[in-house]
Amino acid sequence: MNKKQKWICAALAAAMIGTGSAASAAAGSVVWVLAGTAAQADGSAVRIAVPDRRAPAQGAESTPEAAPAAPEAAASVAEGIPSETMSMTSPEVTGSPAEMETRQTAPAKAAAGSSLTELESVAPQEEPDVQAAEEAPSLQEDAVTALADAQRADMDQRKRAALQQAQAAQAAAPAEPADDGETSSAEVEAEETSADAAENEEQPASGDAEDEETEAGASISPENPMVVKADAMAYRGMTGDVDVRGRVDITHMQDRYQTEHVYGNSNTQQYIIPGKVRWTSPGNDMTAESGTYDGKTTIATFEGIKGWNEDKYYYEGESGVYNRTDNKAVVQKGYFTTKHAVAKVPDYRIEADSIDIYPNDHYTAHNVSLFLKNTRILTLSSYSGSLQDGTSLMTLIPSPTFDSDNGWGLRNRLTLPIGGPESDLYFNARLAWYTKEGFKPDVGLQWNTAPGTFRFRYAKEESTVNDDHVWVEKEPSFSFNSRHFYIPKTSFYVGARGEIGHWTEGRVSGSHKQWDVYLSHNPITLGPHLRFNWRLGYLRDYYGYNDTIRRNRYYSLGLSGSYGIFRSWINYTDNNQKGRTPYHFDTYDMDKPVNIGTRLQLTPLDAISISYSIDTIDGELNHRYFTYYRDMHSFYGWIRYDNVEKETEFMIMPKDFTF
Repeated sequence: MNKKQKWICAALAAAMIGTGSAASAAAGSVVWVLAGTAAQADGSAVRIAVPDRRAPAQGAESTPEAAPAAPEAAASVAEGIPSETMSMTSPEVTGSPAEMETRQTAPAKAAAGSSLTELESVAPQEEPDVQAAEEAPSLQEDAVTALADAQRADMDQRKRAALQQAQAAQAAAPAEPADDGETSSAEVEAEETSADAAENEEQPASGDAEDEETEAGASISPENPMVVKADAMAYRGMTGDVDVRGRVDITHMQDRYQTEHVYGNSNTQQYIIPGKVRWTSPGNDMTAESGTYDGKTTIATFEGIKGWNEDKYYYEGESGVYNRTDNKAVVQKGYFTTKHAVAKVPDYRIEADSIDIYPNDHYTAHNVSLFLKNTRILTLSSYSGSLQDGTSLMTLIPSPTFDSDNGWGLRNRLTLPIGGPESDLYFNARLAWYTKEGFKPDVGLQWNTAPGTFRFRYAKEESTVNDDHVWVEKEPSFSFNSRHFYIPKTSFYVGARGEIGHWTEGRVSGSHKQWDVYLSHNPITLGPHLRFNWRLGYLRDYYGYNDTIRRNRYYSLGLSGSYGIFRSWINYTDNNQKGRTPYHFDTYDMDKPVNIGTRLQLTPLDAISISYSIDTIDGELNHRYFTYYRDMHSFYGWIRYDNVEKETEFMIMPKDFTF
């Protein structure tokens, strides 16, 4: 036993036997490390009584003679719990002769897997004094961590010893017991190699057996221990019954449960949470009125739930079930909405009889209704959406818009997976209707792949390179837009996009092909207030209407910054074009424009801006925009006036999804 191990054992012994009163024990906290079930009776269930840091120091003497009084003092840790349920000693330790000998020759490991009585028998070796008892609270965390680590090391050692003994028996060569409690690095390496070989030989032949092992790997086990911390605990070693109270904090793998009372059985691994509980895991933060947990199947059930998924979606339900093995949550009689729509009556929500949620992946709602405040606007038997790319039934909510050319309009979007909720193939419908221009659909299929996104659609599309609100009909259009491919070990990336289809604009109609390749870089931070971005590329269009080709070598530069309530920007684009397009749709307003603007945040909800668009070829001012912005809870709106073109635009858009 090295000095650190001796000091830890002495500190723990002093902490446990230094207080001889029931009041002192009740004031302490209990840390229970469960790395198996009591039914195994192999010393894997360890309970460690450690004084609370906040408890006043006791001046009681700490002597070996005081050790027998420790169980009686600990027996009253949990006030109001029948004393016959208390057992502060571990189940009887059994095992093979090799295991017993290993435990006898490794005091530090035995301390992790044996009873408190055994821990007390180690203490006299160091003769812990009053000073050790006074310093014990400051060593609480180190002691618990060391014992948990020693416990795992003990289990690993026993496993290796058993495997080594089995192999030795097969080779008719008896295993040599260790001379002391420590093992040399060469011996450890030999044991690990032997253990790995034995484990490889024991691999199951059938896939079913492998599945069973996978499921068992998520349950409470030496590899995945459950750690319980509480103010008070009662444990019956013979039956495995456990009752913990106070500030109960339970962790198992990536799950954490915080409540005031838990009871159950360590043999069956069934635990009941009768009161309010908070459950957190990666991507989830939920509260419930009560709950249960099955440590074998890693299934948790809850009543009266409220919570967040990835801090993006809020949900409530009458009850819920979470299966860690399947990474699936089911919410019964509930609803969910997006982050900014949460309110006493959400701005919009999806209600359903049940909602299957696969965190960070997708969801499926059954007997679902879409509500705008308290108005039901749609009902479906089931609907699946993504929790990654924002595809949601909520995009069906119509969003109003207005501009001087198109008039008043409404827009919405629907995305439905084809072939199941986990499919990469979607049906997309982007719909718009305007009082002046009529119905403008964009309907087709979208396929998400590793290289990028493919789309096949019929669309009436509005121009984005000029401000004349020109529409072209694409019948059909097949396009590809790649993801960003980064140059290794840099922030530079390349990308490409292309389209093949047939365009019709008034009397001009014909085939059209386009491809575009570009090089860019992640935004570059220039100090605390400035960001710089750039892009350069090559674009080529082929027009079947008059058999012409347009080439465009372009680059763009942008600088933006913010300070306090001010935000400003300047962007420049240089288009070096050769050839002409027969369509007004993709004719540029300006070949070399510069856009300058500044925005002022008047209140947390209101802002104004002024911006200019200047053609640098002739210095002409093409646009001067005055814009007012308004935060509308789950939506944002803006109204813009161009006092050069004498045009007005108005739009309301949701914050949590786009069209």
